Amino acid sequence: MVPELKVVPPLGIDTCKHDMRDANININTWESLAEDHRAWKSAGRGGVEGAEADRMEQLVQKGAKRKENISSSTATGFVCSTCSRDCHSRIGLHCHTRKCYT
Repeated sequence: MVPELKVVPPLGIDTCKHDMRDANININTWESLAEDHRAWKSAGRGGVEGAEADRMEQLVQKGAKRKENISSSTATGFVCSTCSRDCHSRIGLHCHTRKCYT
């Protein structure tokens, strides 16, 4: 049986436009900005820093949401009698109790 090959589209102008939008560079006037090398370099550098800051903020929010969902989950019946840790499964409790000395 021959595995299916995934077709990856080539990077095109749409990808560049998306990146320029993320960097807060106007996609309709970028060519005139690029004519002035210093302005283009400054806009690119500042845009990348802003886009990276936005990306990191989104990651922090995503992690906080994930941790909130984990902490709000209901407790299972598999709790260690020694340290009161919730192990979520019977085999997890078994493995934990073999190592739990506290």
